[in-house]
Amino acid sequence: MSQLIQLAYGVRDHQILNGPEWIRSERFNVAAKASTEVPRDQALRMVQALLADRFKLRVRNESRDLTILELRLARDDGRVGPNLHDCSKPQDGPPEKPFVAPTGGSVASADCGPGLSYLLNLVSRELDAMVVDKTGLTGQWRYNIFFTAAISPVLDAPPNLSLPTFAAALNEQLGLRTERTRAPIPVLVIDSVERPTPD
Repeated sequence: MSQLIQLAYGVRDHQILNGPEWIRSERFNVAAKASTEVPRDQALRMVQALLADRFKLRVRNESRDLTILELRLARDDGRVGPNLHDCSKPQDGPPEKPFVAPTGGSVASADCGPGLSYLLNLVSRELDAMVVDKTGLTGQWRYNIFFTAAISPVLDAPPNLSLPTFAAALNEQLGLRTERTRAPIPVLVIDSVERPTPD
């Protein structure tokens, strides 16, 4: 249920307030289809309507002063880590061979793209917090990062505990760190929600 709310309203789990425990633990199969192809924003409004109809979901938007993370350079000299590459520099251009990560962990990579938007999403997901860019880095960047996983992505293989945590990998491999602070952020407050009843 919480994943459906995140999809429908464009928020992260930590931005959903006041919901009962079951919205994050119980699982539901939802089958829905539009009669014609519709734009994404319209499809999301349709998901909101479905949640209101089947789950009696009532929500309101607010701003709350909550903890957020600022993504900053880890080094005082402004240098980045070995796995973060400035696409405007010839020596940091496309890699000559594919990146190979150690087994038993998690890996994330992104090709040259505007700013650090993909990386901000990754940090937000892994640390479950809203993240704002305070690195001062501009232009296009690509990166590779590998870190330990609580559950190995390889079936029946134990996690590789020799790999760094995500926070340590962020520092060692990308030359970045996070710093906690507080700021007003948008949240979605659940006023009411009910388990659906069979038709």
